[in-house]
Amino acid sequence: MIKAETHPAGCRGCDEQEVRVEGAFCCGPGKHALVRLRCIRTVMICSELPGQIPAPKAETASDGPVDPRLDRLARLTAATFGVPLACILLERDEERRVAACTLPVEPDSLGKRFRFVRSAALRSPGGGVRGCLVIAAPEDRTFAPDEAARLEDAAAVVVDALDLADSERAYAELSHTLEQRENHLTMAMQAAKLGFWVLDVRLKRIVWSQGQDDLQGRMRTLEELMEAVLPEDRQRVQRSIMGSMNGAPDCALEYRIRVGSEVRWFTTRAAVRLDDTGRPEQIYGLTWDVTETVRARRRLARALRANEMVLDRSVDVICTIAPDECFARVSRAASEIWGREPETLIGRPFYEHLHPDDVRRTRQVAMTLSRRNRVLDIENRYVRPDGTVIDLLWSVRWSEEDGLVYAVGRDITYRKNYERKLIEAKEMAEEISRTKMTLLANISHEIRTPLTAIIGFSDVLLEDIDPAKAEFVHLIRSGGRRLMDTLNSVLDLAQIESRGLRLHPEPVDLVELASETIRFYEPTARERGLTLMLHPVPDMPAPLFADRGALDRILSNLISNALKFTPSGGVAVSVEADRERVYLSVADTGIGIGPAFLPHLFDEFRQESTGLSRRYEGSGLGLTIVHRLVEMLGGKISVESRKDAGTRFEVVIPRVAEAHRSAAITPLPRRESA
Repeated sequence: MIKAETHPAGCRGCDEQEVRVEGAFCCGPGKHALVRLRCIRTVMICSELPGQIPAPKAETASDGPVDPRLDRLARLTAATFGVPLACILLERDEERRVAACTLPVEPDSLGKRFRFVRSAALRSPGGGVRGCLVIAAPEDRTFAPDEAARLEDAAAVVVDALDLADSERAYAELSHTLEQRENHLTMAMQAAKLGFWVLDVRLKRIVWSQGQDDLQGRMRTLEELMEAVLPEDRQRVQRSIMGSMNGAPDCALEYRIRVGSEVRWFTTRAAVRLDDTGRPEQIYGLTWDVTETVRARRRLARALRANEMVLDRSVDVICTIAPDECFARVSRAASEIWGREPETLIGRPFYEHLHPDDVRRTRQVAMTLSRRNRVLDIENRYVRPDGTVIDLLWSVRWSEEDGLVYAVGRDITYRKNYERKLIEAKEMAEEISRTKMTLLANISHEIRTPLTAIIGFSDVLLEDIDPAKAEFVHLIRSGGRRLMDTLNSVLDLAQIESRGLRLHPEPVDLVELASETIRFYEPTARERGLTLMLHPVPDMPAPLFADRGALDRILSNLISNALKFTPSGGVAVSVEADRERVYLSVADTGIGIGPAFLPHLFDEFRQESTGLSRRYEGSGLGLTIVHRLVEMLGGKISVESRKDAGTRFEVVIPRVAEAHRSAAITPLPRRESA
């Protein structure tokens, strides 16, 4: 017995056995007190009326549904030991729960209801304690050693039952996982449009998946499969299947099957399962539709053949160059253009047969291709086996994806030779032009000097000559001036064509310049009975920036030309302007220009009336010079004319004319009025 202390709140009916109590409560008037020791394995209870002890609530007896096997073991244990309570307690994560019990009870309430309590640990094979098997009775009793051994045996049986339950639970979880994986595999095969089949070698029957049915139609025997395969592929498929049935290793096969009205391509990969004797038992196969792949493969093959045809028939050399600067591929054109067979060039440096002077420059360009995402053109020279040198134009580009340089080389030897000849011809023409300018300068000097004397002396003679002979002197002076004008026009045109005539832009008041030109030609107009007028814009903007000499010649040539071809009426000059352009027009009431001659109006030495019977004098260079000068100023000239109704010339010049030329133009000498 344990030295006891009476709880002050306890019942007086417990004096028979005094124990140290951990807690106590009174069951009511005249009832005994219930006491609980610290350890539930050594519990004493003093009560003559155990049936009146309040029972715990059913929902606190255990967690979850009771395993029937554990419940039967609990009842069998209670019957074996002749006790009313047998309880299986399980511990997990420092918590204790009731797995099975013959009476509804809480683990912590055992000491409050029973005097006799014995337990055996539930030890797993690994040595861990999973809980305990507890038996209890209201009255204390003896517990023999053989009974303790039997309780241990009962606990071992409970452990076996728990292990069996764990195995069943793990098997259920594994089955669920396998079912999920099978569903996932089925969904994946359906998404990938794959079919799965199993051939029983002994029964010669095929079990097909739904995916296989969707691909090839519903078939269950080898005969049905062979009937669906196209005759061209049937023997090959039969030979492969028979080989697998006879123990051949795994295989892959491509064949065609008619599905509905369409022929489809399929690939099947098969694996053989052997029995214990090493003979084939089952064949597992996976099938997928490769129709689009086969079609794409055929399109690719056609494209490759077309590419090969282009390479073989191209007149240009098409090649690829590897990162080591060696040819990876060369087209057939190399044989004709370079004089070397393509097979002899592959693997050789691309610069091996370049002209020595072009090797360094070409390799430098090749090394920069990877940094430029565009096609580059480069010219170099190639030395043929016979020592002749040809000119090549290359279009090259680096491919990051392939790691190659793609190049197309064209033979431009003929073009380069032609260019060299053109350069030589140009240089020769420039030399001729320089010679011509020198000749014209000399002729100008040689002709101008006597002409100046003729015109000057004719003016002197007119002052004191017999009036009867004055007409002859007038003819001499008129002829001299006409010859001087022709000479000046020829020299001007030659200077323009040789680009010896250059512009010197400066601020020019076009209205003022036009007024001066009109005043110069007014005597001529009056002599011929014509009117010559200027119509300027009322508010003329600021002066334009152009060459004064060029503008003076344009005005002089247009006005003199208008006066020459106007027998009656007059000539009107107008000047208009906006912020960007100046508009100069010269209109007359003269004889006009025929439609057939308008396209040739600005040609050199062209006149509408030609031959000895022409009515108007002139060299046919005035309008040509005007047209060239207007273009040099960055402007345009247009003409409107009707036969016998007059002509109108319009010149449009930018307010800031071209200023990139430097030399000034000498003003055109004006003809004095007779």
